[in-house]
Amino acid sequence: MDYRIEKKDTFQIICKKKQVTKPQGDTATEEISAFWNECTKDGTMEDICKYGRFENLGGVLGICFSGEMADSGFPYGIGAEYNGAPLHGEALEVLNIPAYTFAVFQCKGRMPKAFTTTYQRIVTEFFPQSNYEYGNGVELEVYPSDKVDDPNYTCEIWIAVNEKE
Repeated sequence: MDYRIEKKDTFQIICKKKQVTKPQGDTATEEISAFWNECTKDGTMEDICKYGRFENLGGVLGICFSGEMADSGFPYGIGAEYNGAPLHGEALEVLNIPAYTFAVFQCKGRMPKAFTTTYQRIVTEFFPQSNYEYGNGVELEVYPSDKVDDPNYTCEIWIAVNEKE
């Protein structure tokens, strides 16, 4: 499975977070897709783009806070790297993402099916066959555009990792 390793220093994101149910089948995928639709319709995406910077990571982010995983679920955010502009009452949070080493995977195809298929390969192929394990921090989905229905759509999945000992 093709991937690259990227070391990122601490950076800030601006996002809207929601608690989603722990994955059982496609439950989390359905909740997350509905959250994206909600944020698009209610103006949250416009606010995120106003406070976002996109030159480093290359797109709008889906953020899985896997380090906060509980039996019932985990926090999921939609956001972007923060540009530092003062907030004006929007319902968004500015959060620090600590320095991590990330394994970065390209995901190609219509969302969310392509994401689910790629993620399944990461878990069943990459982790068992690589010298890396989950870093128990964050996972980033980097979406360069909103053309997620395009069969040739390309995005990236960034997973915090540690080298196996």
